[in-house]
Amino acid sequence: MRRERHSAVAGDTQYSFQHVLLRDVAYAQIPRRARAEKHRRAAEWIERLGRPEDHGELLAHHYQQALELGRAAGDEDDPILVQHARDALRAAGERALALSAFAPAAQFFADAVALSASNDPARPRLLLERARTLFLLGGGGPELSTETLQAFRDAEDIEGQAQAATLAARFSHAAGDRAATDRYIALAVDATSDRPLSRARAEALTAQAGFLMLGGQFEDAIRVGNEALPLVEALGPEEVRARLHNYVGCARCCLGDEDGLTEIETSIAVAESAGAAGPVVNGYGNLSSELYFFAKLAESRNASREALKLAERYGLGGLLRFFRADVACWAYSDGHWDEALTVVNELLALAEAGDPHYSDVQLLALRGWVEFARGDMSAAEHDTRRAVELARGSDLQAQSDAYCIGGSVALAARRREEADELASGLAALGPPMVPALCTPFPTLADVTWLFYDLGRATELIGVVLDPDPIKSPWNDAARAICDGELVRAADIIDRIGHTASAAYARLRAAEALAAVGEDAEAAAQRAKADAFYRTVGAIRFIGNGEPADTASGDDLRAPVDR
Repeated sequence: MRRERHSAVAGDTQYSFQHVLLRDVAYAQIPRRARAEKHRRAAEWIERLGRPEDHGELLAHHYQQALELGRAAGDEDDPILVQHARDALRAAGERALALSAFAPAAQFFADAVALSASNDPARPRLLLERARTLFLLGGGGPELSTETLQAFRDAEDIEGQAQAATLAARFSHAAGDRAATDRYIALAVDATSDRPLSRARAEALTAQAGFLMLGGQFEDAIRVGNEALPLVEALGPEEVRARLHNYVGCARCCLGDEDGLTEIETSIAVAESAGAAGPVVNGYGNLSSELYFFAKLAESRNASREALKLAERYGLGGLLRFFRADVACWAYSDGHWDEALTVVNELLALAEAGDPHYSDVQLLALRGWVEFARGDMSAAEHDTRRAVELARGSDLQAQSDAYCIGGSVALAARRREEADELASGLAALGPPMVPALCTPFPTLADVTWLFYDLGRATELIGVVLDPDPIKSPWNDAARAICDGELVRAADIIDRIGHTASAAYARLRAAEALAAVGEDAEAAAQRAKADAFYRTVGAIRFIGNGEPADTASGDDLRAPVDR
């Protein structure tokens, strides 16, 4: 060993081994019971230094080693040592969480839970911290939060029950279960109704505002957000304030107020200042969505890329699945369909292995549409029907995605009644459907083609396009389709910047022009469509001089109602 010239601890002498192998051999020669005692004494010495924020992980390591070596030596657990180890692990988890080191934090909390008995007063809080961290990582499922909820119930802790119920709602929504989401968030809000100055109530109201926004109840989301804001500002934490600005900003955008974009940017700034990685990533993701339905595709793509980059950096698995789904949708739009399918198949494999996710509906619809375009009708029907089945238990965005594509494939398969039923489901969603179509697949144009082909274009105008408060270029393109001005629709979508959607509009324009004998213009439109569809292998849509077999089915198309 050698004495160091400078010590890391003022007033103490510091020694080190000259080689790591010497250290490891020397350590291994110490009997386990003696090693356990040395780890315990080291931990106690570290505690006396009085810098827990710097030494949390090291302290937890020494206490854990003291416990494990004592057990290996056949000693019974010392309750005081167990308590010190549990508390050190919790502190290390909290420190790791503050540093956005989510995977280590989850392990620290899991180890702390393992050291807590079923009647330990600290156990419910440990369960809550573990579940919150695993939610960010995309691990576990609703059962984690329901276990936590029951622990708080057993302890008769109302504040804890509300926090656990809010987390259970978030788990449920991520899994695509809207009924459970609404049930749990109602429980959280009701539990704190007589606690006007409760942090748990602030968290519950913030989450409720988000779920109302996602369900298309935009005015209610803003109202609840306004109720929550004074609580959040008074009680914190800043992470919750960031989420609240995010949700209210989104609701404002969905009502056509572009100043909502500024509020979402405020949410990102608040989260960045607080070092809250989850709300930062979610902020960029929602900013991308709102920019998309305002037809600002370049800005939307940039925000989505930033969300993906940060989700990967911090290992935020749950959010990462959303943004990887976005990658597939952008690849579809750009004409990189094989790349899109690679991502889709990877993500759906997780669901098939027992880890469902909200984005599964969209991914099934996307795969089904590509299968349809490439001539595999059986696979397309299977995937789109599965998407519809899952969407019925989910909410606005999932239903908009699934009913649109499911209806188009059903119509092409000559199941007119099924297509009409799905179109009616879309009509029932009303204007909130427009901001629900907030990624590159599917688009408002895709919805409009379904209504156009069913002879229900006037209905779509009346129940969706006229009352739509956003009135973006997507609305203009949809109206052009409804009016039968298909070349104009294609030109608008081209200007928006959605390559795949523009190609389909040109395909349909070519078909319509050929039907009225305008062969030269039809050929020009078809050539533009073919230039895209040949690169993606969409054999159903590639022209050969005859009308293409589009999703409408040639013999099923009703006249456009004007």
